[in-house]
Amino acid sequence: MVRDVTDAELESIRNPVDFSIVADNIIHVADFVVEKYEFTRGEPLSNSLRDTAIAEIKRALWESMDRLRVLRRKSVRELFDIADAAVAEVAKK
Repeated sequence: MVRDVTDAELESIRNPVDFSIVADNIIHVADFVVEKYEFTRGEPLSNSLRDTAIAEIKRALWESMDRLRVLRRKSVRELFDIADAAVAEVAKK
């Protein structure tokens, strides 16, 4: 019986994403978008509203990153499946 790829094996594939850079980018995006919002409306948000907006932007962007992590896991699993199919095809010849 052929065993399935384990979570540890999936995790052993190096992640091409540096999440410290992602975190920096999320902070940058949040600040930029709030500044853009203030500029286009010609008035600044109150400090508390600005903090709330930045927190909500960060939450939404990290939620998006979590969806991308799930997609990455599926993609890595697919790589293993493709490799399994390729070796099976070679072994048939």
